[in-house]
Amino acid sequence: MELTSVTRQYLQAVPMRCFNWDQLLEQIPGRSMMGQLSPSIQEAIMEASVHHPRAIQYPPPAAYKLQFLKYVVSQIVNQKPSAGEQEDHECIDTLLEEYMTSMSARSSSSTETCYRSYLISNDNSSCGQDTFSAQHNYITLEEQPQTISQGTTGLRTWPAALTLLAHLKIAPSEICGKRVLELGCGVGLVGIACALFGAAHVTLTDTAPSVLEAAERNCRTNGIHTLSNGVTLSTPPKPIANVVALDWETIANKELSDLVESVQADVIVASDVAYDPIIVPPLVRMLTAFVTRSVELGIQTVEALIATTRRSETTWQLFLSELQKSGLVYEFVDVVPDVNGCYYLDEGGRIDVMRVRAASNHKSNKAG
Repeated sequence: MELTSVTRQYLQAVPMRCFNWDQLLEQIPGRSMMGQLSPSIQEAIMEASVHHPRAIQYPPPAAYKLQFLKYVVSQIVNQKPSAGEQEDHECIDTLLEEYMTSMSARSSSSTETCYRSYLISNDNSSCGQDTFSAQHNYITLEEQPQTISQGTTGLRTWPAALTLLAHLKIAPSEICGKRVLELGCGVGLVGIACALFGAAHVTLTDTAPSVLEAAERNCRTNGIHTLSNGVTLSTPPKPIANVVALDWETIANKELSDLVESVQADVIVASDVAYDPIIVPPLVRMLTAFVTRSVELGIQTVEALIATTRRSETTWQLFLSELQKSGLVYEFVDVVPDVNGCYYLDEGGRIDVMRVRAASNHKSNKAG
């Protein structure tokens, strides 16, 4: 029984209220789970979720596992016999054992180490290179289930990052063979995707130490070799990334200029970084410093790809205004809808992906 949709959703910890069972229902007479969860179907569900090798090695939050098992058990306990059957099906032993174990462990710490895994395509993502292997069908990230953890919002993946990932999946040429800088990397989804999609080098930046440590661990989990703060190797392995501390508000002009020269980014990526009016001017300063490098050196245009959730119209308009005042131009990218439902977005609101570059008549104001 093919249940790849169940696997994809379970590994991403999609809430049960939003879980899509269509792939399973298509293989059940009457398209109803009630009365149809035979032992073989139960076993298939377990193999596609709790017993999936990736779920065993990198488990979703324990509370989510319990919710999932509780839902499946409830479908069996409440079902009625199908036509022609003398009695209803019972829960198989492995399902009950996992459920009882999860019940007894539900009082564990809310700061547990847990993971979410996000499906990535290997059909057209490697730019003709043999970048992918079976282990790279997913990007697996250590995350915190809470919105705010350890004083930061950077320890979880936000919907704008998933939207940018969805765009890069179908347009890997945006970053293939290029040097990529990620601003506000969080736990590293977009930067890791860029490395796996064929970027020549990726630099992931953020400010909180706990976030940087998580991003570095996640790079290693996904087979990305990391170099600390600019250290290089004579024959570096592939794919490769740096994880670097970058505080937009405190970095001095000279230090920023040095960073621009050392990173030599061809593409800047960022997601959900214009969420507060206080950080908009420092963010635009970062973008200006990196994208105007091409104007100063007369090289191929440096671009930024930015995905933004529009929570506040005031903040959004401030961001656009600051871009224009800094001599940057932008255009919106047509994002192909996620028709296959690969990613669950746990926050409503409009998400825009925009391409930012220096205006052709931009006047260099390089920090000294």
